[in-house]
Amino acid sequence: MLNRWAVVLVLDAAKLYRQVMESNQPGASYQAGAEEGIAPRDIARTLGKGLHLPAKSIRADEAAVYVA
Repeated sequence: MLNRWAVVLVLDAAKLYRQVMESNQPGASYQAGAEEGIAPRDIARTLGKGLHLPAKSIRADEAAVYVA
């Protein structure tokens, strides 16, 4: 199972929150994004490609080496 980051523009999310607060409908459900989201590893790969840096998956115990 992969983690996913929601895909929604900040201004769109802000407008939705405002509409929710103004609607005053307790228990109502709202959806800001219509997509399933983006996996963080896909974001890392894209950033690496754009910056011409290598990107690879590592285990959690290997991550300590990269923390300053």
